[in-house]
Amino acid sequence: MTVQPGAPAETRQAQAALATAAAYQAEQQAETDRLVATVLALWATLEAKQAWDSWTIGGIGQRIYVLLSSLMELVAADAGGYIRQVLADQDVRYSGPVINPVAFAGIASDGRDLEGLLRGAVVKLRESQRAGLSDAVAKAHGRNFLELVVRTQVSDAARAAESVGVTVADAQTPTGRPVMVGWIRMLTPPSCGDCAILAGKFYRWNSGFKRHPNCDCRHLPCTLAASTQMLTNPKVYFESLTEAEQDYYFGKANAQAIRDGADIYQIVNAGRTKMYTSDDGRRYKPDPKQRGDLDGTAIAGGVVLRPTVWQIYRDANGNQEVAKAMLKRYGYTRA
Repeated sequence: MTVQPGAPAETRQAQAALATAAAYQAEQQAETDRLVATVLALWATLEAKQAWDSWTIGGIGQRIYVLLSSLMELVAADAGGYIRQVLADQDVRYSGPVINPVAFAGIASDGRDLEGLLRGAVVKLRESQRAGLSDAVAKAHGRNFLELVVRTQVSDAARAAESVGVTVADAQTPTGRPVMVGWIRMLTPPSCGDCAILAGKFYRWNSGFKRHPNCDCRHLPCTLAASTQMLTNPKVYFESLTEAEQDYYFGKANAQAIRDGADIYQIVNAGRTKMYTSDDGRRYKPDPKQRGDLDGTAIAGGVVLRPTVWQIYRDANGNQEVAKAMLKRYGYTRA
């Protein structure tokens, strides 16, 4: 998006917000890339013939878990400042509860045990070995699974924290008039066709963020008025790719149909693979940092079952004040 001299204030604000969002995404992508390199270096030291011992007794699994949890907490901590700045770019003042980054770390985004999810890399390796594949190939299968988990969980932690920040935002114009804040989907190119046709649309605070494994699209917090200046044209994005990239990210047949003039929305929707939100049903995640009984959700040993961010939105049923109270109650925000 290029702003011409004398452009309206809304256009200049949109440009500034987009620049802030792009810089934020680039920084987190670089952090994720560094983590992935470290994790895969640790995986390379795993002994394929004694995979479970190497992962558990050798401490590889625990080290990867700690590294991933630490970055999940870090990206969640970054969300508040990002939202404050990107709204300031739009001349909107942001205040509200502080996001609690610890609540977004150490547990998988779909409520599963994160250590158990990471162990799936060893399971994948062992399955490949039992299928008769060589240790090297089996280890590569585990490696690919591990990278997918790491990238997805970091992105999910950041997206969940960003969503909470949007939900609890007390946003006002410079004159003190309250303003509704939602978000649009911002691509991190290259992106697949599913993501491309969702980009640019304005979503309310409680709209689920549809994503697939390894998706790196992000929230761009904005007002409804500002969102009209940030629309993404999927066809323009498609045409920015090389023909080989179009074939890869949209599918060869779909890409050819779009090049031949077919409607990009109809083509992508017709062959769409199912995308999913962070939760697909009532899921809770055990929170080892809290003890006691919250609404009867305590389990054996007193460990509290914390509902995920997306489950809270479902339970709030469109009531933002209820959602804010639940986010505070379950430790996602602090006063």
